[in-house]
Amino acid sequence: MKYKKLISLLIVLPVISKAQIDVNATYETKSLYQNLIEFGSENLLFGHQDATAYGVGWNAVEGRCDVKEVCGDYPAVYGWDIGDIGNLVNVDKIKFSNIKRWIKEAYLRGGINTISMHLDNPYTRGDAWDNSPAVKYILPGGIRHSDYLIILDRIAEFLKELKTDAGIPIPIVFRPYHEHTQTWNWWGRSACTEEEFVALWKMTQKYLKDTHNIHNLLYAISPQDVNSYDGYFFRYPGDDYVDILGLDYYNLTTASNAVTLGSTLDMLGKEALKRGKVSAITETGVEKIPNSTWWTDCLYAAFNYSADSRRTAWALLWRNAHVNHFYAPYPGQASAPNFIKFYDYANTSFEKDLPDMYSLRSDDKTPPTITFLNQKTLTTYDTTLTVRLTTDERAYLKYSFTDQNYEEMPYQFESGQSGFAHSTNINLEHGQNYTLYFRAQDIYVNSSESSEIIEVKVDTTKMSVSWTSVDYTDSSWKIGTTPIGFNSTGLKTETKKEKTIYFRKKITLPANLNGLGLLVKGHDGFIAYINGSEIGRINLPANEIIDFNTNATVAAPVSKVFIFEQDKMDLIREENVITVEMHVIGQENVDASFDARLFNNEGIYIDLGSTWKYYDEGQKPEDRIVDKLTDIQEIGLNYPNDFKLFQNYPNPFNPTTIIEYNIPYLPATRQNPEFRMQNSEFISLIIYDMLGREVAILVNEEQKPGKYMVEWNASNKSTGIYLYRMNCGNYNGLGKMILIK
Repeated sequence: MKYKKLISLLIVLPVISKAQIDVNATYETKSLYQNLIEFGSENLLFGHQDATAYGVGWNAVEGRCDVKEVCGDYPAVYGWDIGDIGNLVNVDKIKFSNIKRWIKEAYLRGGINTISMHLDNPYTRGDAWDNSPAVKYILPGGIRHSDYLIILDRIAEFLKELKTDAGIPIPIVFRPYHEHTQTWNWWGRSACTEEEFVALWKMTQKYLKDTHNIHNLLYAISPQDVNSYDGYFFRYPGDDYVDILGLDYYNLTTASNAVTLGSTLDMLGKEALKRGKVSAITETGVEKIPNSTWWTDCLYAAFNYSADSRRTAWALLWRNAHVNHFYAPYPGQASAPNFIKFYDYANTSFEKDLPDMYSLRSDDKTPPTITFLNQKTLTTYDTTLTVRLTTDERAYLKYSFTDQNYEEMPYQFESGQSGFAHSTNINLEHGQNYTLYFRAQDIYVNSSESSEIIEVKVDTTKMSVSWTSVDYTDSSWKIGTTPIGFNSTGLKTETKKEKTIYFRKKITLPANLNGLGLLVKGHDGFIAYINGSEIGRINLPANEIIDFNTNATVAAPVSKVFIFEQDKMDLIREENVITVEMHVIGQENVDASFDARLFNNEGIYIDLGSTWKYYDEGQKPEDRIVDKLTDIQEIGLNYPNDFKLFQNYPNPFNPTTIIEYNIPYLPATRQNPEFRMQNSEFISLIIYDMLGREVAILVNEEQKPGKYMVEWNASNKSTGIYLYRMNCGNYNGLGKMILIK
């Protein structure tokens, strides 16, 4: 008999989280998510595709399961597929009616069900392995969009039928468009762009949640055979659209492969903890299991690589179709004895080992505590205030403009519900003072007994200027000659030993530059900017907002040339500022150094060993509060000669960015300055999403010649890529920007 110590679900995880993405999820689905994070953070749940549908030498025999016949217990996790939805049988020739029944039986025994979908190519009508482009045709506006919605309707109807006899929707880990980083499928990287894949993921999720009102799904992303942070988060839809950081991994054949996978699981475990997500091996295995000790030497060794790799909640093995295509042991198979050893480990879990995964703990009577990230008294310089709060346990947040009980408060937070980190945008009016009240309720329905309060003053006559801006005042910064840093040899300027140090240098550049490159030398991680817009980064998480506490991912010397693409060259003016932030690895006795060169084939504009301003105060430089600039900047007779739409800055941004543009003077007007303001042009400046939908109109009026700037506040928009287009007569300017939250 197998004896295991069941891990208590009283763990309180110190995470910063966006948490479960469907705030309207059913009680059972919320419970499953919570228990996967807590129980799954210390136990590896074993899973098997089609475990009770068929096995080696049998098909559709009630109660049979190859895994159960080897170890005496069912898997904890079951995998199913709904490819060929709408037919009698699925892509693996299982009747859909049987899948529904077996999902229900697994749920009633306490097991967990996952669903993938090998859908036919919706454009060519080929199978899922037909990797002809299709995604662009099924997105809104595509010629097959309405046809694809019919397929999603069939999926929705199937999901709605997954209920108990009492009508309770059965929670499902839903894994659409799996292995999207591969090329074998029509949603993979060779068949659609990153933007198209992300749009498909979001469209599917929105359609199921909002149109069909399905709230019993946890959404799992599952790239295949990736081994790095950048590889994993390539084509990632964003934390607001993913519950589970899954990984399909089929390169696990040797002990050295186990080390590679273990390192990846370590990274995923850290990211899951930081983001409040679940990490899992959503598919794995080796066909016919040629290694008789594979279970302990490969799968368990990868899971047991580190404390963070042990956060992996489950590993699902692929199916046992027949004697030449199986991934789990069956009676008499060579690896069965080693599988028993794997089964007997205290932190591997099968169905009988599971606690009630669909109920929350009932003995918690303590309400959550709110910790503010904002000040309690503040002035905002925009009519949209972003409030970010943390709680000491998973919770839901509400707010109001009068003091009320949690249940009576009218406004819910937009992000972080059921998590630890919460944010929302609140619309206010210029010149007004507000008192805002906040309360929390935890997942066990304990509510705050009193409100936390923020006093807010709104003053839109001023604006904040970031340290990366040309207009930022850096007179209080220190000055030093590079190399600058600490603990390194050859330094000319010694800084404080901080984990993040910031550098600025203003530079006058000639007109009509033929390209630029910025060489950054030093230690660990860097982000470089030109006039507030990011040029590039090295050894820091990609596609994320970085703060001063972010550690570099590698402790090593760096020598990296960032090439200015055309959008960055468009930012160049007569007066410019190059800014760089340096991050160290976050260990004891680290080295840190910085030096840089700005150059092209025609010359060197900043050389190694130059003088830079630097800030080493152990935090990010504070924004400067200044009077807002007027729309038209009078600068003598230096009037624009041509229309021009500049790259926005900062870029990436969160949540505000600046877009500048020029309206030229007519030649005759430039020759007669007293008439310089007489010719006007009708200008439109409009923001679009990647599907071509209008998001915001920033300018739509006649304007006189001059240099303009306009601010866009995207606090109520989702992370993603946006386009901005300026039209004026025959001029048509287009730019691209990235919002990261």
